[in-house]
Amino acid sequence: MGFVDDVEFLHDAAAGVIHVRSASRLGRRDFGVNRARVEAIRAAVAAAAGAGGRAGAGIERGNHGT
Repeated sequence: MGFVDDVEFLHDAAAGVIHVRSASRLGRRDFGVNRARVEAIRAAVAAAAGAGGRAGAGIERGNHGT
């Protein structure tokens, strides 16, 4: 049995960013699993945008609850 996590995305077109929230439903710690997942998504978006693209830069990085 695996653990259930929630991921939310909010596109703020006016600010040109995508806010991302990833959290475990159970427990207080996930040992960095959610952060790693969000960083992998950010890197994939940046790679898909190509060199010089702005998409990866528009995903906010934060230290919310870790």
